[in-house]
Amino acid sequence: MIYQFEEREYRIRFQYNHNPNPKSPQRFIPIDTPYGKMRGITQCDIETKRTANDYWEPVRYGIAYCISADPFNKDIGRKISLTRALYSFDVEHRRVAWKAYLTRRES
Repeated sequence: MIYQFEEREYRIRFQYNHNPNPKSPQRFIPIDTPYGKMRGITQCDIETKRTANDYWEPVRYGIAYCISADPFNKDIGRKISLTRALYSFDVEHRRVAWKAYLTRRES
């Protein structure tokens, strides 16, 4: 999804690396953590458009981890990773980005 802030264009993208099938050859390798085995991630990338060549330049990213005790939930992973990606932005920028995310289905 794309949004405007202070005359710049930003894009929010999500990537998932999660596979509940342990026999799959492309499964995510579980990593032991103090909370359990990590079995997947959701990553949110925030990018801005460079006007010279229409290239999307990475600005920030946030990651949500899914451990073995968690059921995979796309919406929760997106919200956690977006929160982490927006952490260092000012309040107004976060408000605009959240509005773009929450109204993405209406447009």
